[in-house]
Amino acid sequence: HKQSESGCEGGTLLSAYVCIPQGYLVGEVPELPTIVNTRIEINNILEVNDKKMRITLDFYQELLWVDDRIKTFFPSEHPNKMSVLNNKLIDYIWKPDLWIKNLFDFKMHSILEPTGGLMIMNNEFCENEILSLRTVRNGFASKNCTKDGSKPLQHALIMYNMEAQVELHCNFHFEKYPMDTQHCEFLMNSSYPDPNIVHLLFEQGQFGITNNNVNLDDFKIGATFEDKHTQMGVRVIIKLERCILPFIIRYYLPCMAIAVVSLINFCIPIECVPARVTLLVTQ
Repeated sequence: HKQSESGCEGGTLLSAYVCIPQGYLVGEVPELPTIVNTRIEINNILEVNDKKMRITLDFYQELLWVDDRIKTFFPSEHPNKMSVLNNKLIDYIWKPDLWIKNLFDFKMHSILEPTGGLMIMNNEFCENEILSLRTVRNGFASKNCTKDGSKPLQHALIMYNMEAQVELHCNFHFEKYPMDTQHCEFLMNSSYPDPNIVHLLFEQGQFGITNNNVNLDDFKIGATFEDKHTQMGVRVIIKLERCILPFIIRYYLPCMAIAVVSLINFCIPIECVPARVTLLVTQ
């Protein structure tokens, strides 16, 4: 009855205002090319394993794209023309496939359900206009588009966010160990082989804002986001500068102490066997 009233007969209602029409193909790209805006925040560098040459990081990401095949029918009195949905419903619609360079392991954060959010919005905007995540957060009003004679279009805006943990392979170089500095690359892009299918546009990146965890015991860590106007995808250079103090405490100081104790042997007469035995045990 609700499907018939809302004009979604034969389709699937995701909410009272959002409809997946009959014949919707989940595996088909909405349009060519589909522009996907993304914002990413690296919360923590959880582990650096230089023996296995792997780095584990925790990140939060938002994705925004347009799918004009999805029908929305928000009433005029609706406050923000936005429907917040369960993240499981993402399986009913097309979503961009992502590719991460040198990926070893990937898993979503979850408690009862995977940690993520799905919102479907609707508003009028001009043709060929690229909406950014910042624009959506600040709100965007209907436009007349009278400058070029066109009319505003009604499109469904999909916003999806997630939290995940990713383990990457990184080539470490140990020529200057333990006074070495390593550089690891975190590169994310669309997984489609043809670049004209999905454009992953990087909008904003942050590091360590949530938990301010930028240091491990053995490394000082920094992350630099490359933000170029012609850039496709997300590219982050993670700098790992090894801390020398742990090596001084673990290795250099014990070696110096053993050398000093060994030299004391020359100051002890040969007849003092107990003293020599004590020094040997100390070493």
